[in-house]
Amino acid sequence: MDIINNYEIEEITKETPTIKTFKLNGSIKAQPGQYVMVWIKGVDEIPISPSSLDPLKLTIQKVGLATESIFNLSPGDELGIRGPYGSSFIPRGENPIIIAGGCGMAPLLPLAKTLEDKNPTIALGAKNIDELLFKKKVEKIGKAMFATEDGSLGFKGFITDSIKGKLKKYDSIYSCGPEPMMFSLIKMLDRKEIENTFCQVSLHRYIKCGVGICGSCVIDPTGIRSCKEGPVFEIQELIDTDFGRYKRNASGKKEYF
Repeated sequence: MDIINNYEIEEITKETPTIKTFKLNGSIKAQPGQYVMVWIKGVDEIPISPSSLDPLKLTIQKVGLATESIFNLSPGDELGIRGPYGSSFIPRGENPIIIAGGCGMAPLLPLAKTLEDKNPTIALGAKNIDELLFKKKVEKIGKAMFATEDGSLGFKGFITDSIKGKLKKYDSIYSCGPEPMMFSLIKMLDRKEIENTFCQVSLHRYIKCGVGICGSCVIDPTGIRSCKEGPVFEIQELIDTDFGRYKRNASGKKEYF
């Protein structure tokens, strides 16, 4: 097991009603899309893909006990960090599109910045305008497209519905967000397009160890591990797996989407 390094929280930014960014006092040598294991002392350890590597920033959505505990921290408090781990996004293509839903823009932001000279299309979706993560940053990096479920900004509905029939004009596709959203994205491509399209998705499953030992994050039936071979996968690796169908919870029980 790698050594846990303590980082002090320097600054906390409220991004949306449910998402905050925690700026830590240091940087990390990692690639866009990789993750770190974040230890909340006395509570739990969870995987998070940074939204910035230098300085190190963690953009977190409050969804459970561990993240709620992080939300209760203040500048000056510490978090334990080990890693980075896993696979990363590979910048490629002359006409890329980045598709994010919910908190998915967090691990995609470092990638978007590396692709800034390509003027990437960035399609960002959320429940409403207030929950659109990094809206202003996205608008500065590339060609922004927005979708909100309530129609408060941009296309009314899901971000995947807003790009139907438009994917063929892009030579690389990157996505992170709720798994059903990414599964809908893949279903827009036929088998030939899947074979010939460079498409990477960030797929997070229940990760305990982060080093490929415990098997908690194994994807059926191939046995590939989200913590080791992932969290970033090329879509060819996920065809005919449990992707988009079910995941496993902390006890290993299947939870169907």
